[in-house]
Amino acid sequence: MSGRRSSARAMPVVAAALAALLLAGCAAPSAPAEPSGEAPAPTATSAAPAPQPTETADPRAGWRTIETQDGLFRWQIPADWTVVDESFEAEDDLGWVNQLTVVSELGQDLAFFGSASYGDRGGICASPDDPGLVDAEGFVPALVHDDELVELGEGLLGMDLEPVEGARLVAHTRTSDDESFVFYAGFTMYPMREDAVPCLQYSDVAVPDGYPQTSFGTTHAPALWQVESYEQGEAYTETEEYSELMDMFRSLELTGAHR
Repeated sequence: MSGRRSSARAMPVVAAALAALLLAGCAAPSAPAEPSGEAPAPTATSAAPAPQPTETADPRAGWRTIETQDGLFRWQIPADWTVVDESFEAEDDLGWVNQLTVVSELGQDLAFFGSASYGDRGGICASPDDPGLVDAEGFVPALVHDDELVELGEGLLGMDLEPVEGARLVAHTRTSDDESFVFYAGFTMYPMREDAVPCLQYSDVAVPDGYPQTSFGTTHAPALWQVESYEQGEAYTETEEYSELMDMFRSLELTGAHR
């Protein structure tokens, strides 16, 4: 009996709630809000951060500085390379002679630096009776890998010295018989053609007047720099060692001590 009473009392409550919902649905809609006449203030946005300059990694970070005993020249080498210094005071008019060999971490002779008052060095690269591939101007076929003009008066050998024109840093593979090929990287004062180089390769550095004749380039060690083809020489230019070698040449400086 008590259960039925509870059910009967709940019915009117539900009916009353339904009636209230129906009345709310039939009520007149409210009027839209009047416009204020003022546009909303724009939301402030933070300015984009200014781009920061990208730092260029120093290719010679951690390298060691080498200076000649006469104090005229210095350059940098990778930390695991060494230098064999065989410089000496000559008894004749040559005076002080710089002779330094740069050696890789594997013990290979990579480059030679020399300076002295050599005078005319001369030289011949072909027999007049059998010139081989040497043309009338003394050029032989070659694949030139790099040829860059070096502004010696603006930092490389600059200091407070007058600019020196014609300094070049090159790399090439040459042949005089189409059978043996030789790779070279270093300085030169001789012109390069697109497909030929001088048969006599002096690694001359263009220095100001008053300085001794100076050379800096790869050694003539046959076991290291004789290659099988142009392609093998080109492949070497893609190695880390070649990149370090060229950066070493670019680091050469005159100290300004010679007056």
